[in-house]
Amino acid sequence: MKIILTATRANEEPHRLKRLEKVVEIYNLSEYFGGNDDVVSLHDHKGLLTVGWSRNPSEGDKQMISAIWALMNELEESVEHVVEKSE
Repeated sequence: MKIILTATRANEEPHRLKRLEKVVEIYNLSEYFGGNDDVVSLHDHKGLLTVGWSRNPSEGDKQMISAIWALMNELEESVEHVVEKSE
């Protein structure tokens, strides 16, 4: 599944989208080793990562994304999770 990537001021600060691409790469590796494909979107707003899910994420899912975000030199606590309504 393709994950939609967006970032505040993406045109002026393209590094934000680049690091979201890195998050997806690492997430896809972890998916291979037991993750899932329920992440549908990632948005970076000045270091706050919003993760859109197709279903309610487990605590393990949340921890995995937070740990990946920490690898991007951001705080693990700077992650919020939302369930996106399907159309």
